[in-house]
Amino acid sequence: MKKLFLSYLFICATTVAFTQTTNLKSKVIEKGSSTAVVGAIVAINGTSLAETTNSEGDFIINNIPLGEQIVTVTKKGYKTKIFLLNIEKGFLFKIDKIEVEITKKIKKEREKLEKQKEKEREEKLKKVKKETKKAEKEREKLEKELAKQQEKDIKKKIKENKKREKEIRDLAKKDSGVKIEYQPIPKPDDNQTVSIEDADVNIVEPVSEIQLKYAKILGIEPSDIDNKALYEFIDTWTGITYLSGGETKDGIDCSSFTQRLFTKVYDKYIERTAKKQFDSRFNDEFSDRKHLAEGDLVFFHAYKNPAVISHVGVYLQNNKFVHSTSSKAKTGLNGVQISDLSDPKWSVRFSAGGKRLSSDN
Repeated sequence: MKKLFLSYLFICATTVAFTQTTNLKSKVIEKGSSTAVVGAIVAINGTSLAETTNSEGDFIINNIPLGEQIVTVTKKGYKTKIFLLNIEKGFLFKIDKIEVEITKKIKKEREKLEKQKEKEREEKLKKVKKETKKAEKEREKLEKELAKQQEKDIKKKIKENKKREKEIRDLAKKDSGVKIEYQPIPKPDDNQTVSIEDADVNIVEPVSEIQLKYAKILGIEPSDIDNKALYEFIDTWTGITYLSGGETKDGIDCSSFTQRLFTKVYDKYIERTAKKQFDSRFNDEFSDRKHLAEGDLVFFHAYKNPAVISHVGVYLQNNKFVHSTSSKAKTGLNGVQISDLSDPKWSVRFSAGGKRLSSDN
């Protein structure tokens, strides 16, 4: 038996006159802290009296024999605590607290566990930093590719305008009997102001080829197409082959296509995968298709698992949406195409629509 601690702990103990019983009441805590020790066994040696500490570390032993008694406090992982009490008749002994010390083995295990937790925290932090850096690089890469594509599109538009100007000039030279006046077709971003005075003229804005083309595809009036940038973007990507993980015109998947569309047309950077776009805190999702408007994201679940979002596209008008898909269209080709939500192939998999909110909201 370990050396007896002869201090009675009366410094922190008080006694209160009681009836004909003699009891001991106290609390067992871990040394150096205020942590309660639960399940410690407090026993009076040489007797059958013993109590186990509760969830607060408290205990009370009733009807202790008179005289000098040895009290032991034991629990696995803690050093045994032993002290003496001189029990007198008719008193309730209240000891403020009994401190027990953990063993060296438990102390080492705790230190080891704490180091392991610290290591896990550091590894998690490194992983988050790495993923953030990777996402930033992907965004920079995408922005560079979009800028390059935009420059290419502008050059193509300028070339087409010059060709059209030449055709008008050639037509004027051939028909010498008719005087034709023309104005050069403005380049992209040029500002042109036309003033008509003293004339009763109804000016009708000309319908572009893009409006005519996509009005026919969507089954709507050309005047209903007012976001020309959206349909010009779709026109440059239509027919590009589907490629899982693809991000260029050599092959592109559904989420990369919607990501590029939102960056170019709406100047909004969205997440890389369909699931991340669906789970984004900037996605205001809804299930009723009647609320869909041009530019909303449309999400589809996996064939055999409605809980898994596996495909995404962008809603246009009249129940039509654009997406990059591995499914073949009527032409027999897959890739970027316009499909109909009423098509059973898509209606059964439709999960939700989502209005993309600004990160400033």
